[in-house]
Amino acid sequence: MPETIDRIEKETKANGGSSLRDAINRIEKRQLVQEHRILSLLDITTEISIFELDHYGNIIRSNTAFLTLIGKSADELVGHSWINNISHEDRDRIFKEFTEATIQKRMFSSVFYVKNGTTKCEIECKIQPVLTKDNEIISWLALLRKTMQF
Repeated sequence: MPETIDRIEKETKANGGSSLRDAINRIEKRQLVQEHRILSLLDITTEISIFELDHYGNIIRSNTAFLTLIGKSADELVGHSWINNISHEDRDRIFKEFTEATIQKRMFSSVFYVKNGTTKCEIECKIQPVLTKDNEIISWLALLRKTMQF
């Protein structure tokens, strides 16, 4: 039994290449590279505004099209509620509708206005929850499409 414990301890510590910990580290690094490739591809190949929210509704990341649409930088957005970017006349309605969707763990879909400087745009929005196998919300993925500009 002590040999088994020693062996398990060795496998759970990085040793430069052959331990289970080293294998896990390599897999995690490859997954991170893949994630960044996919996000970069989405950023340069689409004009659709995309952003991801944490389970509280705060922006985790967004693509260039979204930043251009609302006229803000990524640094200005990360950690803030996406609802802050909606025009004042729609904000309360959207907050209520999105809150209901989060409670029900269902897709949110709506139309509202955003204002970027003097430009006002009508936006069609769809936000889908990303759920665990136990139906817990990990994050939310959002797609916004400009339907009209004033």
